[in-house]
Amino acid sequence: MPIYRDAHIIPGVKAKDVAEGHSKDLIHQQEYGCKCMTYWTDEEREKVFCLIEAPDKDAVRELHKRSHGLVPNKIIEVSSKVVQSFLGRLYDPEDVESNDDRLKVFNDSSFRILLVVKIIDAILLQREVGSAKANELLLQLSDLVKKVYLLAEVQQSNMEETNLLFHLLLRPQQSAVLCLLRKAWRLKMPGCSI
Repeated sequence: MPIYRDAHIIPGVKAKDVAEGHSKDLIHQQEYGCKCMTYWTDEEREKVFCLIEAPDKDAVRELHKRSHGLVPNKIIEVSSKVVQSFLGRLYDPEDVESNDDRLKVFNDSSFRILLVVKIIDAILLQREVGSAKANELLLQLSDLVKKVYLLAEVQQSNMEETNLLFHLLLRPQQSAVLCLLRKAWRLKMPGCSI
């Protein structure tokens, strides 16, 4: 069955309100052939995103309409692999305790920053500073990226390839470190774009 991610714009939204809405969705999900998997709340941006396995978009819309009346502003079909790789989960976080109302309340934004670090021409870098120095710099970059973004997913291409790529998935609160990384590597490696 397809998986849909819907988006709600809700002024003044609070994580507890979303947890209550999600619990209402869980009560009615079977009536519409749906499985409510999880949600993401961003109080600052006043947005909520739900992940629902459903027969179609109409089932998602009708489920929300019946459960709490908050019809999504947008519904798109998504791949579970893409959701897992970008947002880190497909189901409610396991480490969240239920409150006195038996609700799992969490405020986890779905906004992510994708950082791609690409050496424009690793071969040219090797010619300019020598193979040993170029490999040393590339290894330093790799280590730095991995240390700075311990919580990020890091995918690195083979060091022998012409381009060295790092794909990092960052939560918004990690983005401040990006400025430091950018500054540090401009000084060390001309030709490195971050």
